[in-house]
Amino acid sequence: MAKIKNGKSLVVKQETTSLALPDYIKGNEQTGMEALGKDDFKVTRIKLLQPLNPEVRTFSGKAIPGEFWHTGVNQSLGAEFIGVPILISKKVVVWPPDQDIGSPMLAYSKDGVHWQTGGNMVHEVAIKGSKEPRKIFTGKNVADSGLLNFGTEDPTDTNSPPLATLFYDYLLFLPDHPQWSPVVMSMYRTSVSTARNLNTYMLSRRIPINCNRIKFFSEEDSKDKYNWFAHRFDPSGNALKEEFEITEKMKETYGDYEVDVENVTAQKMSDVVGDKIPF
Repeated sequence: MAKIKNGKSLVVKQETTSLALPDYIKGNEQTGMEALGKDDFKVTRIKLLQPLNPEVRTFSGKAIPGEFWHTGVNQSLGAEFIGVPILISKKVVVWPPDQDIGSPMLAYSKDGVHWQTGGNMVHEVAIKGSKEPRKIFTGKNVADSGLLNFGTEDPTDTNSPPLATLFYDYLLFLPDHPQWSPVVMSMYRTSVSTARNLNTYMLSRRIPINCNRIKFFSEEDSKDKYNWFAHRFDPSGNALKEEFEITEKMKETYGDYEVDVENVTAQKMSDVVGDKIPF
Protein backbone atom coordinates (compact mmCIF):
# COMPACT_ATOMS: atom_id res chain seq x y z
CA MET A 1 0.00 0.00 0.00
CA ALA A 2 1.41 3.44 -0.92
CA LYS A 3 0.66 6.80 0.65
CA ILE A 4 1.67 10.27 -0.56
CA LYS A 5 3.42 12.60 1.88
CA ASN A 6 5.17 15.85 0.88
CA GLY A 7 5.01 14.76 -2.74
CA LYS A 8 6.82 11.50 -2.06
CA SER A 9 5.48 8.02 -2.26
CA LEU A 10 5.81 6.09 0.97
CA VAL A 11 5.54 2.32 1.14
CA VAL A 12 3.53 1.23 4.14
CA LYS A 13 4.21 -2.35 5.18
CA GLN A 14 1.01 -4.38 5.38
CA GLU A 15 0.49 -6.22 8.65
CA THR A 16 0.90 -9.97 8.08
CA THR A 17 1.06 -11.32 11.63
CA SER A 18 -2.69 -11.60 12.14
CA LEU A 19 -4.14 -15.11 12.33
CA ALA A 20 -7.34 -13.94 10.63
CA LEU A 21 -7.87 -15.61 7.26
CA PRO A 22 -7.15 -13.24 4.32
CA ASP A 23 -9.90 -12.97 1.72
CA TYR A 24 -7.63 -14.26 -1.06
CA ILE A 25 -7.14 -17.60 0.77
CA LYS A 26 -10.78 -18.36 1.50
CA GLY A 27 -11.95 -21.41 -0.40
CA ASN A 28 -8.46 -22.95 -0.51
CA GLU A 29 -7.91 -23.59 3.19
CA GLN A 30 -6.89 -27.26 2.88
CA THR A 31 -4.96 -27.14 -0.39
CA GLY A 32 -1.76 -29.15 -0.15
CA MET A 33 -2.80 -31.35 2.80
CA GLU A 34 -5.38 -33.63 1.19
CA ALA A 35 -3.15 -36.70 1.52
CA LEU A 36 -3.13 -36.48 5.31
CA GLY A 37 -5.73 -38.05 7.61
CA LYS A 38 -6.68 -37.49 11.23
CA ASP A 39 -3.92 -39.86 12.39
CA ASP A 40 -1.38 -37.36 11.07
CA PHE A 41 -2.50 -34.62 13.46
CA LYS A 42 -2.81 -34.08 17.18
CA VAL A 43 -5.89 -32.65 18.83
CA THR A 44 -4.48 -29.64 20.64
CA ARG A 45 -5.38 -28.54 24.14
CA ILE A 46 -6.69 -25.63 26.14
CA LYS A 47 -4.78 -25.07 29.38
CA LEU A 48 -5.91 -22.94 32.27
CA LEU A 49 -2.67 -21.12 32.99
CA GLN A 50 -1.17 -21.11 36.49
CA PRO A 51 1.49 -18.58 37.59
CA LEU A 52 4.38 -21.03 37.24
CA ASN A 53 3.40 -22.65 33.94
CA PRO A 54 6.23 -22.46 31.39
CA GLU A 55 4.02 -20.61 28.88
CA VAL A 56 3.80 -17.67 31.28
CA ARG A 57 7.57 -17.32 31.08
CA THR A 58 7.97 -18.14 27.40
CA PHE A 59 5.19 -15.80 26.23
CA SER A 60 5.64 -13.06 28.82
CA GLY A 61 2.83 -10.51 28.69
CA LYS A 62 0.81 -12.70 26.33
CA ALA A 63 0.21 -15.80 28.45
CA ILE A 64 -1.51 -14.59 31.61
CA PRO A 65 -2.26 -16.71 34.72
CA GLY A 66 -5.98 -17.27 35.02
CA GLU A 67 -6.49 -17.18 31.25
CA PHE A 68 -7.11 -20.11 28.92
CA TRP A 69 -4.25 -20.92 26.56
CA HIS A 70 -4.68 -22.65 23.18
CA THR A 71 -1.56 -24.80 22.75
CA GLY A 72 -2.04 -25.27 19.02
CA VAL A 73 -1.71 -21.60 18.09
CA ASN A 74 -0.07 -20.26 21.27
CA GLN A 75 -2.87 -17.77 21.79
CA SER A 76 -4.88 -16.77 24.84
CA LEU A 77 -8.65 -17.16 24.80
CA GLY A 78 -8.91 -14.80 27.76
CA ALA A 79 -10.31 -15.50 31.21
CA GLU A 80 -13.52 -16.87 29.68
CA PHE A 81 -14.64 -18.38 26.40
CA ILE A 82 -17.63 -20.11 24.83
CA GLY A 83 -17.39 -23.78 23.95
CA VAL A 84 -19.77 -26.33 22.45
CA PRO A 85 -18.99 -29.80 23.88
CA ILE A 86 -18.66 -32.48 21.22
CA LEU A 87 -17.50 -35.52 23.19
CA ILE A 88 -16.56 -36.29 26.80
CA SER A 89 -14.09 -38.94 27.89
CA LYS A 90 -12.08 -39.70 30.99
CA LYS A 91 -8.69 -41.18 31.75
CA VAL A 92 -6.67 -42.15 34.81
CA VAL A 93 -2.92 -41.76 35.20
CA VAL A 94 -0.66 -43.02 37.99
CA TRP A 95 2.66 -41.27 38.45
CA PRO A 96 5.23 -42.27 41.06
CA PRO A 97 4.70 -40.45 44.38
CA ASP A 98 7.22 -37.88 45.53
CA GLN A 99 9.09 -37.91 42.23
CA ASP A 100 10.59 -35.21 40.05
CA ILE A 101 8.47 -33.75 37.28
CA GLY A 102 8.86 -35.73 34.09
CA SER A 103 9.04 -39.11 35.82
CA PRO A 104 7.48 -41.84 33.68
CA MET A 105 3.94 -42.85 34.51
CA LEU A 106 3.34 -46.15 36.24
CA ALA A 107 -0.07 -46.92 34.79
CA TYR A 108 -2.47 -45.40 32.29
CA SER A 109 -6.16 -45.95 31.56
CA LYS A 110 -7.69 -44.23 28.55
CA ASP A 111 -11.27 -45.02 29.58
CA GLY A 112 -11.05 -44.62 33.36
CA VAL A 113 -11.89 -48.31 33.80
CA HIS A 114 -9.28 -50.60 32.23
CA TRP A 115 -5.52 -50.24 32.34
CA GLN A 116 -3.86 -49.85 28.94
CA THR A 117 -0.37 -49.88 30.46
CA GLY A 118 1.03 -50.78 33.87
CA GLY A 119 -1.98 -52.74 35.08
CA ASN A 120 -2.00 -55.87 37.26
CA MET A 121 1.54 -55.16 38.39
CA VAL A 122 3.52 -54.39 41.52
CA HIS A 123 5.63 -51.29 40.90
CA GLU A 124 8.56 -50.67 43.24
CA VAL A 125 9.31 -46.96 43.57
CA ALA A 126 12.23 -45.37 45.38
CA ILE A 127 10.98 -42.86 47.93
CA LYS A 128 13.09 -39.89 48.97
CA GLY A 129 14.34 -40.31 52.53
CA SER A 130 13.41 -43.98 52.69
CA LYS A 131 15.77 -46.94 52.39
CA GLU A 132 13.00 -49.27 51.30
CA PRO A 133 11.14 -48.82 48.00
CA ARG A 134 7.40 -48.42 48.11
CA LYS A 135 5.34 -51.15 46.45
CA ILE A 136 2.36 -49.92 44.45
CA PHE A 137 -0.26 -52.46 43.33
CA THR A 138 -2.22 -51.38 40.26
CA GLY A 139 -4.69 -54.27 40.38
CA LYS A 140 -6.57 -55.82 37.49
CA ASN A 141 -8.37 -52.55 36.71
CA VAL A 142 -8.67 -48.98 37.99
CA ALA A 143 -11.33 -49.75 40.60
CA ASP A 144 -9.44 -52.79 41.84
CA SER A 145 -6.29 -50.69 42.38
CA GLY A 146 -8.03 -48.35 44.83
CA LEU A 147 -5.58 -45.65 43.75
CA LEU A 148 -8.34 -43.09 43.23
CA ASN A 149 -9.08 -43.23 46.95
CA PHE A 150 -7.89 -40.58 49.36
CA GLY A 151 -4.95 -41.64 51.49
CA THR A 152 -3.16 -43.49 48.68
CA GLU A 153 -0.58 -40.84 47.78
CA ASP A 154 0.86 -41.12 51.29
CA PRO A 155 -0.29 -44.32 53.07
CA THR A 156 0.73 -42.82 56.43
CA ASP A 157 -1.75 -39.94 55.97
CA THR A 158 -5.41 -40.85 55.47
CA ASN A 159 -6.10 -37.28 54.31
CA SER A 160 -3.54 -37.36 51.52
CA PRO A 161 -4.94 -37.11 47.97
CA PRO A 162 -5.38 -40.06 45.61
CA LEU A 163 -2.19 -41.35 44.05
CA ALA A 164 -3.94 -41.70 40.70
CA THR A 165 -5.16 -38.64 38.80
CA LEU A 166 -8.59 -38.66 37.17
CA PHE A 167 -9.01 -36.49 34.06
CA TYR A 168 -12.24 -35.49 32.35
CA ASP A 169 -11.46 -34.55 28.74
CA TYR A 170 -13.85 -32.32 26.78
CA LEU A 171 -13.57 -32.13 23.01
CA LEU A 172 -14.83 -28.64 22.24
CA PHE A 173 -15.85 -26.51 19.29
CA LEU A 174 -15.05 -22.83 19.74
CA PRO A 175 -17.77 -20.71 18.05
CA ASP A 176 -15.62 -17.59 18.28
CA HIS A 177 -12.61 -19.42 16.85
CA PRO A 178 -13.89 -22.15 14.50
CA GLN A 179 -10.51 -22.34 12.75
CA TRP A 180 -8.93 -23.42 16.06
CA SER A 181 -11.41 -26.24 16.59
CA PRO A 182 -11.74 -28.90 17.79
CA VAL A 183 -9.64 -28.70 20.92
CA VAL A 184 -9.44 -30.68 24.16
CA MET A 185 -9.79 -29.16 27.60
CA SER A 186 -9.04 -31.35 30.63
CA MET A 187 -10.39 -30.93 34.13
CA TYR A 188 -8.60 -32.74 36.96
CA ARG A 189 -7.69 -32.51 40.65
CA THR A 190 -9.68 -29.64 42.18
CA SER A 191 -11.62 -29.16 38.91
CA VAL A 192 -13.09 -32.68 39.02
CA SER A 193 -16.04 -31.40 41.05
CA THR A 194 -16.73 -28.73 38.41
CA ALA A 195 -16.49 -31.37 35.68
CA ARG A 196 -19.00 -33.61 37.41
CA ASN A 197 -21.38 -30.68 37.89
CA LEU A 198 -21.08 -29.92 34.18
CA ASN A 199 -21.70 -33.56 33.28
CA THR A 200 -24.76 -33.61 35.52
CA TYR A 201 -26.13 -30.42 33.98
CA MET A 202 -25.80 -31.72 30.44
CA LEU A 203 -27.31 -35.09 31.38
CA SER A 204 -30.29 -33.33 32.95
CA ARG A 205 -31.13 -31.61 29.67
CA ARG A 206 -31.67 -34.94 27.89
CA ILE A 207 -30.40 -33.58 24.59
CA PRO A 208 -27.17 -34.17 22.64
CA ILE A 209 -24.35 -32.45 24.46
CA ASN A 210 -23.42 -30.52 21.32
CA CYS A 211 -26.72 -28.67 21.60
CA ASN A 212 -25.20 -26.78 24.55
CA ARG A 213 -23.26 -23.56 24.58
CA ILE A 214 -21.16 -23.37 27.73
CA LYS A 215 -19.25 -20.38 29.03
CA PHE A 216 -16.06 -21.56 30.69
CA PHE A 217 -14.29 -19.17 33.03
CA SER A 218 -11.65 -19.23 35.72
CA GLU A 219 -11.82 -18.40 39.40
CA GLU A 220 -8.99 -18.00 41.86
CA ASP A 221 -8.98 -20.55 44.66
CA SER A 222 -6.73 -21.19 47.63
CA LYS A 223 -5.90 -23.70 50.33
CA ASP A 224 -3.35 -23.34 53.09
CA LYS A 225 -0.46 -21.40 51.54
CA TYR A 226 -1.35 -22.28 47.94
CA ASN A 227 -3.26 -20.23 45.37
CA TRP A 228 -4.35 -21.41 41.94
CA PHE A 229 -6.95 -20.86 39.24
CA ALA A 230 -9.79 -23.36 38.90
CA HIS A 231 -12.27 -24.12 36.12
CA ARG A 232 -15.83 -22.88 36.37
CA PHE A 233 -18.75 -22.97 33.92
CA ASP A 234 -22.03 -21.22 33.23
CA PRO A 235 -24.71 -22.49 30.79
CA SER A 236 -25.03 -20.09 27.87
CA GLY A 237 -28.09 -21.32 26.01
CA ASN A 238 -28.46 -23.58 23.02
CA ALA A 239 -25.94 -24.02 20.24
CA LEU A 240 -26.87 -22.37 16.96
CA LYS A 241 -28.10 -24.60 14.13
CA GLU A 242 -24.85 -24.21 12.16
CA GLU A 243 -22.79 -24.96 15.30
CA PHE A 244 -24.77 -28.14 15.88
CA GLU A 245 -24.28 -29.24 12.26
CA ILE A 246 -20.53 -28.56 12.39
CA THR A 247 -20.11 -30.45 15.65
CA GLU A 248 -22.17 -33.39 14.38
CA LYS A 249 -19.59 -33.83 11.63
CA MET A 250 -16.75 -33.43 14.12
CA LYS A 251 -18.38 -36.07 16.32
CA GLU A 252 -18.14 -38.54 13.45
CA THR A 253 -14.59 -37.58 12.51
CA TYR A 254 -13.21 -37.57 16.05
CA GLY A 255 -15.43 -40.26 17.56
CA ASP A 256 -12.43 -42.43 18.36
CA TYR A 257 -9.98 -39.65 19.21
CA GLU A 258 -7.55 -40.16 22.04
CA VAL A 259 -5.41 -37.71 23.97
CA ASP A 260 -2.05 -39.35 23.33
CA VAL A 261 0.28 -40.41 26.09
CA GLU A 262 2.77 -37.68 25.17
CA ASN A 263 0.04 -35.15 25.80
CA VAL A 264 -0.75 -36.73 29.15
CA THR A 265 2.90 -36.47 30.17
CA ALA A 266 2.98 -32.86 28.98
CA GLN A 267 0.10 -32.09 31.33
CA LYS A 268 2.13 -33.48 34.23
CA MET A 269 5.24 -31.57 33.24
CA SER A 270 3.30 -28.32 32.87
CA ASP A 271 2.41 -28.45 36.57
CA VAL A 272 5.87 -27.23 37.33
CA VAL A 273 5.38 -27.03 41.09
CA GLY A 274 4.43 -30.67 41.45
CA ASP A 275 1.59 -32.71 42.88
CA LYS A 276 1.61 -30.88 46.21
CA ILE A 277 -0.19 -28.04 44.46
CA PRO A 278 -3.83 -29.10 44.18
CA PHE A 279 -4.65 -27.66 40.77
